[in-house]
Parts: sequence; C-alpha cells; structure tokens
Amino acid sequence: MQPPTDANYLSRKARRTPDPAISWLMKAVLDDPSIISLAAGFTANESLPVQEVQTIVQEITEDLDQGRNALQYGSTIGRTRLRREILKRIATLDQLDIGTDGWDESRVAITTGSQELLYLLGEILLDPDDYVLLELPTYFVFMGILHGLGARAHSIPTSPVGLDLQALDQSLERMRRRGTLDRLKFVYLVSYYQNPTGYTLPFENKRAVYERILDLSHELGRPVFMIEDAAYRDLGFQSNQPQSLLALDQGNDLVVYTSTFCKPFSSGLKLGYGILPPPLAEHALRQKGNLDFGSANFNQTILEHALTSGAYDAQAQRSSRRYHQKMEIMATALEHHLPAEVRWERPKGGIYIWATLPEQIATSMDSPFFKACLERKVLYVPGDLCCFPDADNPRTPRSSLRLSYGAATPDQITEGIKRLGLAYHDALAQTQKATHPATP
Repeated sequence: MQPPTDANYLSRKARRTPDPAISWLMKAVLDDPSIISLAAGFTANESLPVQEVQTIVQEITEDLDQGRNALQYGSTIGRTRLRREILKRIATLDQLDIGTDGWDESRVAITTGSQELLYLLGEILLDPDDYVLLELPTYFVFMGILHGLGARAHSIPTSPVGLDLQALDQSLERMRRRGTLDRLKFVYLVSYYQNPTGYTLPFENKRAVYERILDLSHELGRPVFMIEDAAYRDLGFQSNQPQSLLALDQGNDLVVYTSTFCKPFSSGLKLGYGILPPPLAEHALRQKGNLDFGSANFNQTILEHALTSGAYDAQAQRSSRRYHQKMEIMATALEHHLPAEVRWERPKGGIYIWATLPEQIATSMDSPFFKACLERKVLYVPGDLCCFPDADNPRTPRSSLRLSYGAATPDQITEGIKRLGLAYHDALAQTQKATHPATP
C-alpha cells in the first residue's frame, strides 16, 4: 500500500481548514514559561468567581431533585429559564418590546461558547464560494471557520468612528457589477470593544450599515443577515454604550445577536448564546442537535443561578474594573516604552489594544520585529492574521499588532511592553541598516 497522503482520505473541508496561528502562539508560552504572552485573549485567572460558583453549586446540589435535574441531559435549545433571563436582559438594554411580534425565549439558543454559534451559522448559511462581509481587521478565529467552508470575504475597514460606509458601498457595487452579489450571505460585526482593535461601533454607524443591508435584502428578495458578535459587551469601562442592532430590527428578521458568558464570568463554563430570526434558529438547532444535542446542562444551571441571584452582574462589574486598571497599566507602559510614531487608541472596554507601528516595520510572524520579540521573550498577535485575504482591499494591517491585557498580571504587562519597546528599537535598527547599508 502506498503511504497515505491527506488527499487520499481527508475531506475537502478538512484540507481547506488551516491550523489556527494562535495554537503556535499558545504552544510557545507552554514550552517556555519565561515568555510573557500579550497574545492570548484569556480572562484574568485571579478574577474567576470561585467562591460564587462554589455557593451556587452547593445551592443546586442541596436540593436532591434540583441536583438531579442539573446533572441530567438538557434540551438542545437550552434551559428555558436561562433563555428567558437572557432575553429580559437584552430587552432592557436595547428597549425591545418582548411579548409582542413573537419576541420570546424560543428565539434564544444556548451554545457551547459563542464560537459554536458562529460555526453553526456558517454551516447553515454558507456553501463554497459564497461571500460574507467582514470588518478589517476582524476576529481571526472566525476566519478559520470561513476557510474550512470554502467561503470568500470582502473586508471593510473599521476605525474608532465606525465602519467605513464609503468602502462598504464600493464593495457592494463591485459585487453587483461582477454578478456575485446574489452569493452574499451575511455581514459579520464585532461591535463592542472589538477583538482585535478594542473599537466600538457607534449606534448611528450601525444604523447606516443596517439600512444598507435592509435595502439590499429587498433588492435580492431574500435576507442578507447581520451577525452582531457582542462577546465583550458586558466588559465596558463606562455605563453608557450604544444599543445593539436588535434595537433597529424589531421584527428580528435580519439580525443574529450572539454573545458569551466566558469573558465576563467564567471561560471554563464555556457557554454562549444567540438570539436568532426564527427560520435560522430552527436550522441552527438541527445542526446543533446532530453535533452535541445540547450544551452542558449543569453549567447552564450555574449560569441560570448566577443571573437570577445577581452574582453574574457583580462578577462582570468586578471584571470590568480589573480590566480597566490593566488597560491603564498597559497604556502607561506604551506611552513610556514606545515612541509617539506608534499609534494606538485607549479602548473603552474589553481586553485588547490595537497598535500600529511605522509602515517600514512589519509585524508578521516572519518579520524581524516578531523575531526580535521572541528573542526578548514577549508575544503579540500579528495584525495580518486578523485580515481575510481580499484582493479588492490590499490594506492588510502589516504593521499592526493586537495586545491583550486580559490574562497577564500588572507586572507582566509592564515588563512585556518594556520588552516590546526594546524589540521595536532592535527591528528599527535592523531595518535602517538594511535600507542604508554602510559604505566601504
């Protein structure tokens, strides 16, 4: 028998799916604990709600019937009371009139982290060569799902003032001219304290995007969905934040709202949720039923108790305060250790800062800067990993990087940025030497 090759036995989907770059970054830290990782978007270990969960688990298991119910299989869609609590929370935030227009918990599905919902949506909406619209830059783990499905994407630049509406119009017009507009299935937005930039989309910018996609849906005679990923919404540093797209889509016809309990409460419980238009909910649950027929019922019971008792809100507020402090520590270190030509914005929530170096200094994994950082034992996420290949938009963030202050301690943040600054000067000197070689 000939030695097997991937082509002999793997599906096309398996061969299309790339190995996530973050896997290498995580392995590097595990192999060498002296490396300071400002790359992984982990939650702060010291902030995890051990005592709160201990109390909740005791309450659940003290009652024999309740304990057995929690330890038994649950439904594919998730626990009814938990889904009602989620809908009540979002209705309050976005002023939704629940109880009318079919707004009830049947539109809410519990998933194994919000990542599972993104996977399910890809499975039910995308065929090979279908299109999606993404922010530039965007959440890079989602791009792995798109690659595996054989999807294509156009990237729309985003900034602290919102999505570039002119670029959005131009992209839609190009697709119309090429005859590919009928293959556009959805727009994906990380709208609160975005991963990777930390930007938040202003509500009026969301409205402008929504109106364009609504008009496009009417033109095509079928929905072009908008997936709003609000994973970091509960980690704002201020109380005021824009409403979600659900506030514009009162009929819940186009908007899929997805979020997670991992970042604000406990990543180990690995639970997320989605609020979906009814047709999508039905098909997503069919796929989920074939995948795992329901997320962990015991973990859902813990979250249900946390939401109804106030423990969740208290933990989210504590986490936000802690991340705010860490963000300020990182900002101070950036101001101290990196020159003014390195551009970055203070986020108003979440766990990321997006920095852009002078254009002559690349940040990709094969760049002198990345190698200098490795030598200095500090890691970041290169900006080019956060960009889906798009020939129509060559503005790949080749000199940008994502920094996370989520899991690192204050001392590690300060030392990590110091090392980053030293690596910057190493790479700058190397670049200048290559550009202006010494004459004999």
